[in-house]
Amino acid sequence: IDRNEKTDKGETAVFCLDASTGKLIWKTPAPYPVWSTPVLKDGKLFVTSGNGDVYADAPSPEKPGGAVQCFDAEDGKQLWSKRFDNGVIESPAVDGHRIYLGCRNGTLYCLRRSDGTQLWDRFLESAVIASPVLDSDPVYERSLSVFVTTTGGKVLCMTPQTGDLVWSFSPREPATIS
Repeated sequence: IDRNEKTDKGETAVFCLDASTGKLIWKTPAPYPVWSTPVLKDGKLFVTSGNGDVYADAPSPEKPGGAVQCFDAEDGKQLWSKRFDNGVIESPAVDGHRIYLGCRNGTLYCLRRSDGTQLWDRFLESAVIASPVLDSDPVYERSLSVFVTTTGGKVLCMTPQTGDLVWSFSPREPATIS
């Protein structure tokens, strides 16, 4: 997609190609531009999308928006989708039960992996445009901690089940983190 193009801005879609031949296997529409790397887990593909970019919200007259979609990786069938009021620029973090994603609206969201139901959210004061990072138990696929950064310079550690703050770090000097 090219938002600077005046007539044909392009198409927003998620697609799967055969790695050996480059042949299109499937293509499914996306509501917004897909900037992030999709996450594949247990036969499901999790894809975030959003307008705006790492520097700013979507310019007027566009209305900011974002989404996360879950697809069957084999055939591209959308299993569920959830929309947000601003762009989701980077990849989600996915564990055995939940999905964590940051939004340009300054919120970290936690969704149930099976159906996209929102479990909790935490407002973090400035845009979250970097992928969350999980500290997980590889045997039981339980997340022990979720780490997130904000463009305002905060680094936070939160409990994955509730989103409660474990600790927060802010540098003494003003910082921007992307």
